[in-house]
Amino acid sequence: NKILVENEWFELNKEKILFQSKRIPFKYDSNSGLGILGVSRDITDLYETQKKLEEQTIKDELTKTYNRKYFNEKLKEQFDLYKRYKVNFCIALFDIDDFKKVNDTYGHKVGDEVLIKISKIINKNIRITDILFRIGGEEFVIIYRKIQLEDALKSAEKIKNLIQNEEIIKNHPITISIGLTQIKENDNDDTLFKRSDNLMYASKKNGKNRITID
Repeated sequence: NKILVENEWFELNKEKILFQSKRIPFKYDSNSGLGILGVSRDITDLYETQKKLEEQTIKDELTKTYNRKYFNEKLKEQFDLYKRYKVNFCIALFDIDDFKKVNDTYGHKVGDEVLIKISKIINKNIRITDILFRIGGEEFVIIYRKIQLEDALKSAEKIKNLIQNEEIIKNHPITISIGLTQIKENDNDDTLFKRSDNLMYASKKNGKNRITID
């Protein structure tokens, strides 16, 4: 006498619709065994609304990349995988060089466009398994999953060069400084992030538009 609930996608007039079906057995008269009562309803709109609400909690409104909240969740997942199965991962923390000067010179609207364009460049040039996050202001993080440091470095160098060579603002080069590190045996969330942060600031201190690794 338990209700069975199932969600199933159907295609109707070339449009995908999500139906939720509920079924329960019942006796429809005293002499004739069990029947099944089933009710189905279209929950596509409800599903889309819930999906949008979920995305709002984990995505940065401006760049549509993932936000710091989701970064913290995914970083914890990576630590769990490392502790259980020794699955290596790297994080690249980067900051847009002299971004305040961009806002002061061209205005915040152009600054927002820079953030959006950089996000698009990066998302097009990382693996489908890697994740980009905007964690505040002009700071971003990439989690490189199941990777060694030397391969993550190749990806970070490619991204740095693409951004440097892209005319994001006419006659005003945009560059980034990166701190790149790999998980170590005694790391926790704080030590890993702090190390990447220190490496990123070392890149800035040593001339910007560069990658510092550990």
